[in-house]
Amino acid sequence: MSSSRAIRLGVSKRVLFKMLRNVALEALVGVVPVLGDVFDIGFKANLRNAALLRSCIEDRLRPTPVRASRRWLQWVLLAVFAALILALLLALLRLFAPVWQGLAG
Repeated sequence: MSSSRAIRLGVSKRVLFKMLRNVALEALVGVVPVLGDVFDIGFKANLRNAALLRSCIEDRLRPTPVRASRRWLQWVLLAVFAALILALLLALLRLFAPVWQGLAG
C-alpha cells in the first residue's frame, strides 16, 4: 500500500509514520547481504502496514459510545436555560404589567 493511498484514506500521522518506518526498516536491513534475507523471512512490512491500516479503519468505523456521565450535564444545562427563560418572562411581565393595566383601564 502506498503512503499516498493511506493519506487519501485519512490515516493519522502516527499510523502513517509507523507504516513508513516499517518500509524504511525493511529497506535498510534488506541491503545487508545475508542478514537482509533472514530479516525478510520474519519481517513483512507490507503485511504489518496492512494490519495497521485495517486497525485504523476499524477504529474509525467503530461507533463511539455515549458517555452516560455527560448526559446529566446536558439535562442540567437545559433545566438552567429553561429557568432563565422563565425568569426573564416573569420579569418582563412584572415590568410591563402597569403599562398593560393602564391601556386596559
